[in-house]
Amino acid sequence: MSKVINSEPDARWMVCGSSTTSSVSNIARKEVKVPSVKLLFLLFWVKGKFGGYLYSEAAKTRMHNIKNSSWYKERAHEIHCPDIEDVSEIIDIIPRYIEKFGGKSKVRVKEISCHSHSGGDGPLGSVNPARFSFDTPGEFGQMKLEGWESIDFNWSSDCPRFIIYGCDSALEAPPVDHINSTNYKNFAKTLSTKKNFENVEVWGQSTKSVPSFLPDYRITSAARDMRTGWWAGETYQIAAGMGGGWKATDIGGYITNHRTDQKYIEEHFDPAKPMHCYINGVKIRSTHQGYFNDHRN
Repeated sequence: MSKVINSEPDARWMVCGSSTTSSVSNIARKEVKVPSVKLLFLLFWVKGKFGGYLYSEAAKTRMHNIKNSSWYKERAHEIHCPDIEDVSEIIDIIPRYIEKFGGKSKVRVKEISCHSHSGGDGPLGSVNPARFSFDTPGEFGQMKLEGWESIDFNWSSDCPRFIIYGCDSALEAPPVDHINSTNYKNFAKTLSTKKNFENVEVWGQSTKSVPSFLPDYRITSAARDMRTGWWAGETYQIAAGMGGGWKATDIGGYITNHRTDQKYIEEHFDPAKPMHCYINGVKIRSTHQGYFNDHRN
């Protein structure tokens, strides 16, 4: 990208030449190359024992939605879906992508997301982290807060986001029948207080996370209930109540008969529970993820 920059308010009176007193009749312009800065989206998903198609397909849906947004420009945006087993791999993967696209002055991170299971200490991998792992079995697969604090994200200044799609990643007030009703943590909120997340939107799920064809209503299929059929339709990890799985299983309406009208959806399915969003430890909004991630927009 280049800009034409005039050194005086009116280029017609620009003086060029060896003498500042010589008269010049031509119009002189100086063309200056302005370096463009790319925005990087890294949509991590967990494979292996505790991974699967829910996570890979949800990352692909997010990628599709970004690329089909009105603001997306191929030359200005880089979107990638790295697969991981060890959560601490993220520490090395982020700087590698930054270097790949020219270094810190050439690329800024716009969005990082983790499609996986989650616990009180964040995203959960399929193996224990090689670095910053916990000593207790209850935190298996999760990375200590010090690991997250060690990452130099090189964030964009334009509304950067960090999103944890796994269960209970922003657990504030669990219901009494919740497994963590008395002993729980709010990982998203805690992370948002750290220096390397300053002014970053950190999103997490307010309760358990389930698959859905929509970001704002819970709709799944009998095939997906049996852990197959991921190729048909979009995939989102949304927050949902502790029950409701049978009601969410669509029998022929939304999928087979393409009943996508809003009235039908509202009459037959439950709305998603909210995700919570924090900046610098303060909750700024609670809403479904369609706020930023929806194939219908």
